[in-house]
Amino acid sequence: MKTIFLVFSLLLIALPVSAQTTAEEYKDQAFMKAIRGNPGDIDSGIEDASMAIKLKPDYHDAYNQRANLKLSKDDLDGALADYSKAIQYGPKVANYYANRAAVREKKKDIVGALADSSKAIALAPKNHHNYYERGKIKLRNKNYAAAILDFDKTLVIKPDYFAVRKSRAEAYRAQGNNKLADEDERIYSEESKKFFEKLNL
Repeated sequence: MKTIFLVFSLLLIALPVSAQTTAEEYKDQAFMKAIRGNPGDIDSGIEDASMAIKLKPDYHDAYNQRANLKLSKDDLDGALADYSKAIQYGPKVANYYANRAAVREKKKDIVGALADSSKAIALAPKNHHNYYERGKIKLRNKNYAAAILDFDKTLVIKPDYFAVRKSRAEAYRAQGNNKLADEDERIYSEESKKFFEKLNL
């Protein structure tokens, strides 16, 4: 009887622990909690992302996810540090630079924000959204001519991206070019109406 018990115990020790959570699973849990966006979920999501990083210290996507969660809590310094870590371990992921650009602008580091936006564009030159975001940074900082160039490029890549029309109209208006501003506002109004009608909103 003792021999049978000893063999059974050794078999249990030798079996792999299948219930152990992986770094990827922790990161996915953090992502889902970020989507839900409840205050308790945000803190729990940060803990999940931290566990993913603990298990896999160079897991750049987990740093990015934790940064997103910290940003939702207005922890700008924490988000900036984590986006920088994501870039350190994933230097060719354009989205990380775009995310850090948003934080840098919030921290009034406009030079850094524009540098990160430009890096995102260099890594993903066919992504219209990166041009749009850089254009909005320029617009908010009253660099209207440069903003319009980025908005123009956005529409070259994605002509039906009507959201950019509203921002470009604002830049045109600030320059005193009311004719072009009126035209962009007209197109924006028409296209947004069609879009929401398709969604039955």
